[in-house]
Amino acid sequence: MKTLTLSVASREEVAARANAAAGGEPQGAFVNFTSAEFLLRIVTPHRLNLIRALIGQGTLSVGELATRLGLDARAVDAEIQALANAGLVELGPQGAQFDYDELHVDFRV
Repeated sequence: MKTLTLSVASREEVAARANAAAGGEPQGAFVNFTSAEFLLRIVTPHRLNLIRALIGQGTLSVGELATRLGLDARAVDAEIQALANAGLVELGPQGAQFDYDELHVDFRV
């Protein structure tokens, strides 16, 4: 199973993970945030629902996502753009896709 992990990590933690990867130790896929507040600003409940709708679906157009979720296409487009800007989804001419089987969120408060 291919997992994307969102985490809150310091520069030191990211550097340690990078050094371990350079030494051949598998690390998996991570997107790191500087604080839990910043992570939660990016991964809002609406955006989390969009990611859920994309898991295992390949590429879906904004219109298809809007239809599946019962939302306005312009609102979905804005949310997908934000997720793409954060590196959480891939956005191409055919639509958006989430290249992982699951999303794991890991942080301490």
